[in-house]
Amino acid sequence: MVSGEIEIAISEMSSPVGQLIVASTSKGLCRIAFGRDPEPGLYTWFEENFPTAVPIKSRSANRVITDALKEYFAGKRKKFDFKLDLIAEGFQRKALLALARVQYGRTVSYGELAAEAGNPRAARAAGTACARNPIAIVIPCHRVIAGDGSLGGYGGGEDHKRFLLKLEGVSI
Repeated sequence: MVSGEIEIAISEMSSPVGQLIVASTSKGLCRIAFGRDPEPGLYTWFEENFPTAVPIKSRSANRVITDALKEYFAGKRKKFDFKLDLIAEGFQRKALLALARVQYGRTVSYGELAAEAGNPRAARAAGTACARNPIAIVIPCHRVIAGDGSLGGYGGGEDHKRFLLKLEGVSI
């Protein structure tokens, strides 16, 4: 490895919501994405956010994370406590960190998330933060719903959002 390069361990796993791509650096989990490797845009995301990254396929490097995700899907895990290498700044970072505190089986509206992140008038910005969430499921953007109680959007698709909420016991 050349000085200044960052290794990113990339793993793929099967789940009830399809294939998941899990990626981590030495600092922590940096990406969970829906789809197969190579997911369109996955490597572009790495190039934009980790320009000196060297992607390495490794099941073992992410085993703790993939095992925890399997426990979540089996209904045996309600909380994740991984170190994160969260690529986000400003309000987006505040919103994602606030979102990480939303408990299993609970939902918040985009407006409530905005308020938790320090700007109650920024519901749309909270929605944008969710849309750009690099760490699906662990930072649970599926727990954010529209102010009228409807599902709202989800990067993994409405069916996956509905499945994840149902898994957590949320009536939809």
